Amino acid sequence: MLKLNVVVVSTRPERVGLAVGQWFHRRAVAHGRFEAVFVDLQEFALPLLDEPEHPKLRTSSPCLLFSNQGYRGSGATNVGG
Repeated sequence: MLKLNVVVVSTRPERVGLAVGQWFHRRAVAHGRFEAVFVDLQEFALPLLDEPEHPKLRTSSPCLLFSNQGYRGSGATNVGG
């Protein structure tokens, strides 16, 4: 039997993903061909995901730099601003 992890990644209080994830998990269990496991990231209390408000509502944004030097000669890519 295939194992299917249904992961809810939103951790904000107003999240809609929880209801969608629970619905999908029930459907997967009812289907019967999966060992469906429900995973809610909010239950792990990860400090990185403890955001009281949506990031786009913040007054400042961090600048991120991702470097991928070893992939087909590509350089750094700037994201955000």
